[in-house]
Amino acid sequence: MSEFYTYSWQYGNKVLTRGYRDGVPFIERDPSFKPKLYVRSNEPSEIRGLYGEQLKEIEFSNPSDAREFLETYKGIDNYPIYGQTDLTYQYLSEKYPNDVPFDMEVMGIWSLDIETTAENGFPNVDEPIEEVLLITVMNNKTKQVLTWGIGEWKPQTEQVKKLDVTYVPCDTERELLSKFGDWWVKNTPDIVTGWNTEFFDIPYLMNRCARVLGEESKNAFSPFGMTRRKIVKMMGREHTLYDIKGVSQLDYLDLYKKFTYVVRESYKLDHIAEVELGHKKLENNHDTFKEFYDNDWYRFIDYNIIDTQLIDELEDKMKLIELIATMAYDAKCN
Repeated sequence: MSEFYTYSWQYGNKVLTRGYRDGVPFIERDPSFKPKLYVRSNEPSEIRGLYGEQLKEIEFSNPSDAREFLETYKGIDNYPIYGQTDLTYQYLSEKYPNDVPFDMEVMGIWSLDIETTAENGFPNVDEPIEEVLLITVMNNKTKQVLTWGIGEWKPQTEQVKKLDVTYVPCDTERELLSKFGDWWVKNTPDIVTGWNTEFFDIPYLMNRCARVLGEESKNAFSPFGMTRRKIVKMMGREHTLYDIKGVSQLDYLDLYKKFTYVVRESYKLDHIAEVELGHKKLENNHDTFKEFYDNDWYRFIDYNIIDTQLIDELEDKMKLIELIATMAYDAKCN
């Protein structure tokens, strides 16, 4: 039997894991994990620290006991604790002692892009007053495109006409968000990517869903029913992010900056696509974004779809998600 995980998280006294067995997805909550930590020993021992220290093993009956032990001896200089203290990764190393036989072909890898109104300028993640007009996702393997939009649509550009697009027309934003949420629950990605999705698309979508559909709607995006809002500081500013438990978010902007080892004059998707792919985003022929969606709605939807396709093309060329997966499975981490 072939088995690999796509996401794992030690929570309470269980380890929550998503993965595949013989190509079939599974979700499980394992209560059997007994963590191990190590302390110094005066007795002869075959277990050694990095500097030759003699160590003895302590096995705990559950993760809570291990956490309590770590907290009790935290910061005590003369009682160092050895071993992997991130219990999720200790679990993965124990459960998968050999190479992890991962298969990118069966994973659900989707690029995502949203468009909102711009009635009050650029939308603010923390004050999501702008309406979500469009959501598009594209499957990296099948090349299937799904777009949810308010109103009807006919493709305008030859580029979009060549794609396998399923368009879901909606009468209201509430209907759009509900239908997208229903699809996500049934087809929850293993990996979701996009351009600046970590700092904009995902947190805006989470906060807008909470405003339109209710606070609990955010948790439906997690196969474990849990999302976590977190604040990070970058360049003197606070940014809101969301950790969707069970889903790996790999922002392609972040991957591109981290793994291409070149400095670009701009990191806008338009410029990067031109540099790497030889073509750009669909041009906005209007003076403002608002004029674009007010006066050229069909083309505006094409614009949204092409943005998602560009991420897919970048991954097909650069394989940065594949690189991340290879590194993660070698390290036995998420």
